[in-house]
Amino acid sequence: MKNRYTLTLLVALFWGVQITNAQLFTKRINCGSATAFTHNGDTFDADTSVAGIVTFDGEITGSFNLTLPEHLKSMRYTKNANREMFYNITVPQAGDYQVILHFAEPYWGVFSSGNGHGVRVFDVFVEGFLVRENMDVVQEVGPHQDLIVTHVANVQDGVLTLEFDASANDPIINAIEVLEIDNSDNQNPTPPTLSSSGVTANAADLSWSGASDNIGVTGYKIYKDGTLETTVGVVSTYQVTGLTEATSYDFTVTALDAAANESAASNVESITTGSSGGGSTVWNTSGSDINYTAGNVGIGISAQTNYALAVGGNIIGEEVTVKLQNNWPDYVFTEKHALPTLDEVRKHIAEKGRLMNIPSAQEVAASGIELGEMNRLLLEKIEELTLYILELKQENTQIKKQVNALQKGLK
Repeated sequence: MKNRYTLTLLVALFWGVQITNAQLFTKRINCGSATAFTHNGDTFDADTSVAGIVTFDGEITGSFNLTLPEHLKSMRYTKNANREMFYNITVPQAGDYQVILHFAEPYWGVFSSGNGHGVRVFDVFVEGFLVRENMDVVQEVGPHQDLIVTHVANVQDGVLTLEFDASANDPIINAIEVLEIDNSDNQNPTPPTLSSSGVTANAADLSWSGASDNIGVTGYKIYKDGTLETTVGVVSTYQVTGLTEATSYDFTVTALDAAANESAASNVESITTGSSGGGSTVWNTSGSDINYTAGNVGIGISAQTNYALAVGGNIIGEEVTVKLQNNWPDYVFTEKHALPTLDEVRKHIAEKGRLMNIPSAQEVAASGIELGEMNRLLLEKIEELTLYILELKQENTQIKKQVNALQKGLK
């Protein structure tokens, strides 16, 4: 075995970690920092040397004022000739452990020229198993973002070994979580419900909710077209990048728990990316739905002020639903409605050439008609005609009674 710079971290009972049958082993490390920090109720211990227990050899630490949680602002990396780094973490007993590794790039892609892709590339091993090969944090999630890598390791010799080997620049690590798995928990989490938004030519925003577990959800796996895209922690959103424009994708999400149980897949969320060449990226898609909220739309004609949609041509469809904000003409049948007399109607027709409240031919020619409003006015007239008919019926009944009385008097 070639010479390697190693970092050994031994966790003992007198370090403040007590293991009982009811309490599973947990260790979290705020890598590169001499300060412990609590995030979402979980304490990340300081990454400091303890004589006889923790030794650092050749590794360098750094802390950065980034827009990240405190336990991700610092990191450990190495400058040794082999560009290799190790953590050896003593665990209390043989068994399965969930390892959660956090990587956040503070340098490349932010303060360097270019996009930073390919500048820092390294492999990640857990217990000698290659978990990630040629991992490029910036290329996967961008700078100043948390890339989470999870793996379930079976430890038999009492020491969990983490290894980071670089092929370009130096390997880094920002935070480590080691959680003992309770193998008696064989209940899967419930599947989440997945949705999407903000679909562009090369990216899409995924969000999910509803997953639950008998003990607790610890993370999620995101699948693209049936292939694992990434594993994330206890979050509810993820932006997929690097998509191909004008291409359809199917996404699903599963929930994980501390015992490495995985839920059934969520609903399939299908998206279609836009095209960067034609301006279609202004449209947002959600599944098979498409929407645009930035302004008005014109089809065959320029977009018109005060009209969400303007069409220069014919429209065909099977059904049109109009929902009015104004009152529907039920008011005609209330006592408050002032029903014009037939003489008033006759006079208005003689003077205006149209019914009351109905737009003129000139107004329609100039401004068109609003379907909802015109249907309201027409129904108003129909209901007023109904009242006139009922009045005439009542008068006709009275006249018939009077005629009958006169006929009886003549006999």
